[in-house]
Amino acid sequence: MCPGAVHFPRLWRHLDEDVHNWYGNFVLDYYLSFFGDKTALHWRDLYNYGAVFDMMAAALNRVSPIGVYETRHLLNAWWESSD
Repeated sequence: MCPGAVHFPRLWRHLDEDVHNWYGNFVLDYYLSFFGDKTALHWRDLYNYGAVFDMMAAALNRVSPIGVYETRHLLNAWWESSD
């Protein structure tokens, strides 16, 4: 079991976590719309950054029974422990 999974509900929200949550949803919508929804391509400056984690978190959040940020923190703990 990854160590972060034990503490994930108690982790603080980071200052830019809302921004990355929105961006992940925009990127996911871009692919789900077959490249029709282009919001992700010009939203703030995040198109300069990788979107893999944010998009995976957005997809997982659509099926997760727990909260948005709790899901992101659990995914982050798993992601970090998989190295």
